Amino acid sequence: MIAKQISMRVAKRSNFGELVQYIANSQNKHERVEQITVTNCYQPEYIVAAKEIMAVQQRNTRAGSDKTYHLIISFPAGERPTNDTLREIESKVCASIGFAEHQRISAVHTDTDHLHMHIAINKIHPHRLTIHNPYCDHKVLGTICESLEVEYGLARDNHQAVNRGKQSLALSMESAGGVESLLGWIRRECLAEIRAAGSWQEFHEALQHNGLGINEKGNGFVITDGEREVKPSSVARDLSRPQLEKKFGAFVQSSTINRQPEKAYQPKPMASRQDTTVLYEDYKLAQSRVAGLKSQRIGEARDKKNALIEAAKSEARQKRTAIKQFTQGVLNRKVLYQLTSKSLRDKIQTVNQQYRAESKVIRAGSQRSSWLDWLQKRAVEGDVQALSALRARAGNHSLANNNGFTDRTGDGGKPVVGLKPDSITKRGTIIYRAGASAVRDEGHQIKVSKVITQQALALSLNLAMRRFGPTVKVNGTADFKERVVQLAASEKLPVTFENPALEQRRKSLVSELKTQEKKHESDHRNRFAGGFHRLGRRSRIEQRVYGEPRKSNVARVGTRPPPQAKNRLRDLRELGLVRNAFGSKLLLPGNVFGNVEQQSAQAVNGLRREISESGRMMPNPGEAAARQYIAEREKKRTLIKDIPRHTLWTGESGQAEYAGWREKDGKPLVLLKQEESEIIVLPVNTETLKHAKYLKIGDQVNFDSDGSVQKTGLSL
Repeated sequence: MIAKQISMRVAKRSNFGELVQYIANSQNKHERVEQITVTNCYQPEYIVAAKEIMAVQQRNTRAGSDKTYHLIISFPAGERPTNDTLREIESKVCASIGFAEHQRISAVHTDTDHLHMHIAINKIHPHRLTIHNPYCDHKVLGTICESLEVEYGLARDNHQAVNRGKQSLALSMESAGGVESLLGWIRRECLAEIRAAGSWQEFHEALQHNGLGINEKGNGFVITDGEREVKPSSVARDLSRPQLEKKFGAFVQSSTINRQPEKAYQPKPMASRQDTTVLYEDYKLAQSRVAGLKSQRIGEARDKKNALIEAAKSEARQKRTAIKQFTQGVLNRKVLYQLTSKSLRDKIQTVNQQYRAESKVIRAGSQRSSWLDWLQKRAVEGDVQALSALRARAGNHSLANNNGFTDRTGDGGKPVVGLKPDSITKRGTIIYRAGASAVRDEGHQIKVSKVITQQALALSLNLAMRRFGPTVKVNGTADFKERVVQLAASEKLPVTFENPALEQRRKSLVSELKTQEKKHESDHRNRFAGGFHRLGRRSRIEQRVYGEPRKSNVARVGTRPPPQAKNRLRDLRELGLVRNAFGSKLLLPGNVFGNVEQQSAQAVNGLRREISESGRMMPNPGEAAARQYIAEREKKRTLIKDIPRHTLWTGESGQAEYAGWREKDGKPLVLLKQEESEIIVLPVNTETLKHAKYLKIGDQVNFDSDGSVQKTGLSL
């Protein structure tokens, strides 16, 4: 853990509101600002709290220094303390430098490889209105970081400052920009040869051999390559002017003619595992184009400004000529001249304001990018070479407690087609959004950050299979490994685990799942034996006794005739017929004998609903789809415990929390959560689904007995 103050070079440019706006800005990224904390303010919202803090700063009119203290606390790559731990660390670090009672706003950023926290602190005490400037804060911050690392079991870091001032700044720029600085190049390439010099002449020759020279400046020296300058004391303390004059005597200018150097400094990317020569040439070409386009647009804006000013001046001259020729009276001419001059000044001021605004827009859109920023942009656009160059800078930062997958034989990978990354870090980590969680693809390892949701778990496992093949290594906690194994077994994924215990667990779960499926199929066959329709209890008994179910009110077919029909045939007059003696009479139901079936309308079976079981109708298609979806979720719930129980909507009305929508066999379904562990599945029509897609997860809705859903008075 490292704590460092970011100071403003010009105190007047410091603005607490702009700092808070920067640290709280998500920059259209899901994985950037994780949490924002406001401390010692009356207002809990950071936007209003920032205005409150600026009002307190304005009440102090005596302080001339910067009234804002910008502190950054950064953690090693892969280390992820809990939110409670981060809040405790923030409180203790601020208290150690005397800001325990001061107002502050902090934000945790997770969009880089190093989780870090920005803390904007008001140096003006909210009650005493006095300013507090910590003394030797870098030493105090180093001491408190060491103690907090031990207290919370964090990775130990070096808190002894080796480089300060220009040395630290140059090395920080190398790390942030990825391009070797002149100071760093001299240290790595020339320092040994320069130190070996025994006189001023040899010292000059050593510098010229490397394309460098030394000049006097102020009370000291500067080493230059013709374009850039560095202080010799920044390269090494024994190269300061007092030390060199103590070693060689008074300074003597070089007496030799400048010779062609054998090597010279050229800005180039820092050493990595990949040759980036071609990419760096493309980068320089792109930057030169940006600079050329910027100069062209600025020139066009300047010419436009000059033309407008010249037109305004020409118009003013014409007005003065007209006033001189056609206006009578000295006083009248004087007044008109003043009005003309004022009009000219106003027009020139307006033109200059327009030019400054246009130039600001041009410069903002034509800024030069650093080498790493350019690689990031290319990687987001899908450039595999740029992504590989970013990852070639990274070392192995994996920690044992990281939840994820690892395989050193992976291909390094590229962004998955069809899956848009949330962002890409300067070390080539691709961050994918997965609901409330995030999946980080580092090429040779895939990690799940934040809360591990089922969606993030499925995404990370599928990425690992695509990146590393069918055999993967699972890292992390025991709970994470168990959830991965359960997911692989329930989804029947073609994956094997490198850990023998996990692989054995997966096989046992697959075996249990197959046994449950066989049992389910057997129960299904027994339940629906004899046809699609379910048989009632009486029908099943009759089937066992007689071999087939009996129809209601229909006698069983016997093997012997009734006594009155035994060994004889009935004649026509004994049959149950209706006699109509007169053809003109209307045949009424009373004329029909009781043993003759009355004529009725023919049955149209296409208008009847099928019977699934005794006294019960078949469900409509939406209900059938809902039952099928519920059966699938309940089947997975036996293996994955955090899946809530799903039940079918039974026609009741009430209030619930919107939990999403699904489509099963083309039938739309709406999910409603009334309890934490239960989901109601409601079949709806297409129009309702169209409006439900505009709802957000967690919205409170009302549902009626007719299946309609309402939110804030608007019916879906």
